[in-house]
Amino acid sequence: MPIPNRISAVLTPATQKKVLALLDEIDGLLPFTVALSPAEKKGLTKAGDKSQAFITKAYRAAAANPEVLPRKFDLDEMRKDVELEAMFSPIYNRFRSLFDKISDSNSVINSEGYAAALVVYRYVRVDDDPEMAATADDLAQRFARKAKAAAADGPATSEAAGPAKTPGK
Repeated sequence: MPIPNRISAVLTPATQKKVLALLDEIDGLLPFTVALSPAEKKGLTKAGDKSQAFITKAYRAAAANPEVLPRKFDLDEMRKDVELEAMFSPIYNRFRSLFDKISDSNSVINSEGYAAALVVYRYVRVDDDPEMAATADDLAQRFARKAKAAAADGPATSEAAGPAKTPGK
């Protein structure tokens, strides 16, 4: 039974170490980044892509007419925010694209590994070797909760049910 294999690669410890070091370096180059709690995120004024033009136009209006603003309004801080967004946005977009690729790759890697493990488990379960029985019992622990829940609900229908027939025997 061939298992689809979209990713066939090797990530060496040296490459992993280098990538992690580069990520640490990038993190160090962006000391102003923050991690928000869900409550803090919820409390933010929402500004999406359409809001950027509004923000820029509002800044230009404020810079051209500072006398209409309250004295406590910090126009310099607004300028810094507008400029930071202009510089930060391409970095964010690139990271977002890379994160999506990394996330999708992680999903494929885990899916392929799990599909292969299920094939191994199905064959180990039907092998007559006593050592394989111990291995099958160890692997079966992955499905212990599902098997208990399925037993309470009726016949097992989970992937733990194993092969319908003895493969190759």
